[in-house]
Amino acid sequence: TFWEVTARCLAGDPNGAYDLLKRFGVRAAETNWYEGVNAFSMQGSPRGWNGDPYLADQLVVPASVIHGFFGVKYDWAGFEVHPHLPDHWEEARARIMFKGVEYAITASHGGASTVEPVL
Repeated sequence: TFWEVTARCLAGDPNGAYDLLKRFGVRAAETNWYEGVNAFSMQGSPRGWNGDPYLADQLVVPASVIHGFFGVKYDWAGFEVHPHLPDHWEEARARIMFKGVEYAITASHGGASTVEPVL
């Protein structure tokens, strides 16, 4: 689940989290957005057997990357990035929205990261 992948990263096991995440990616490639247990309506709400989008494969993968591997933590005042990258990832990049502003994040091994607003 989202929680297990994120917890493994935060507990110092990003390689184990990556192995689990790969299984979610494989499952997402086998399903689609229109049918089955991971279905979503055109309005974006889950249509499958669960009503929790964080249990759907298509959301577990990107959410786990942002919250787990990038280590994004946020509160009302702002957000911080504390990367936990798997050994074979030299660098990772993502874009997130926070309070209506898009940010470009670059994360590297050793906890280094940059965060810049996208203009």
